[in-house]
Amino acid sequence: MFGRVAWVGPSLALSLLATHSLADPLTAQEVRDFMLGVKMSGVLVETNEQWFECISPNGETVYNIEGQISTGFVEIDEDGRTCFTYPRATTTSTSCFTVEEQDGKKVFVEVASKLRFRVDELDPTFDDCPISAPVS
Repeated sequence: MFGRVAWVGPSLALSLLATHSLADPLTAQEVRDFMLGVKMSGVLVETNEQWFECISPNGETVYNIEGQISTGFVEIDEDGRTCFTYPRATTTSTSCFTVEEQDGKKVFVEVASKLRFRVDELDPTFDDCPISAPVS
């Protein structure tokens, strides 16, 4: 038996394409300019969990997702890939992302899982990273 092919029209086809990221990742310099020396917050798109990240100008970070706080550092490679590392007493975790502009907002897209951390608020007035960084 042969399957049927239906014409969906250009508007439906375009709306289906819009659900996937077609954005080019930011360059390394664009990522540095955007995220070093800032406080930012947003949501993990897939779960709607709230997160907060404070990143000092030298790349030290304080990260809070739903009350779980980690301290660590971020490194940005020459292709703009952004890796956050959080050393712990028994293990160290590293997660790498591309950073994209989607619907006017910056989005960290995790390289392995494709989870998306959308930035909803950005505070470029860096003073310090509080160890008890609030989720708000």
